[in-house]
Amino acid sequence: MIRNQEDSFALIDKLNDDCLERIFQFLPYENRIAVERICKRWQIVSQRSWIDINNIWQAFIGEKNITIH
Repeated sequence: MIRNQEDSFALIDKLNDDCLERIFQFLPYENRIAVERICKRWQIVSQRSWIDINNIWQAFIGEKNITIH
């Protein structure tokens, strides 16, 4: 059976970036770092998902100059 190229993509690749970002937020930190090595798109989306953690820390400790990479 011959499949076209679109059929060969993983279903997770069909999710938009916002959905992927939300999924990444549930991963343990070490896994979040690991997914950044999968591909450029996942790296960008994963890095965006860290912003929420940064905002939580800022609210918790009241500092504005926290950077998490």
